[in-house]
Amino acid sequence: MEFLLTGEPISARTALEIGLVNRVVPRADLEATVDAMVKRITDESGPVLQLLKRVIFHGTWMPFAEALRRAQDIYLNQLFELEDSQEGLRALLEKRKPVWKNR
Repeated sequence: MEFLLTGEPISARTALEIGLVNRVVPRADLEATVDAMVKRITDESGPVLQLLKRVIFHGTWMPFAEALRRAQDIYLNQLFELEDSQEGLRALLEKRKPVWKNR
């Protein structure tokens, strides 16, 4: 909040130290780093990622107990109904890479 209200600029290293960013890379490595992160995310199941984002974004501004109840409901009543959830569990047990159907 302090940085937002004061407009005080901070370095990339400071942003990393205070947890504002996850990593700092040299400018020359930025595009490759971003491409690798995008590939890693897009290799996952789209519907599972959508549910995860719903849990995170909806729960961010709720009281903790309410956010936890909502997350439990989504995980237990929506996530496990997805074909990709079942595939993910099978792949984990069979020690193989999952084949997502995005369903």
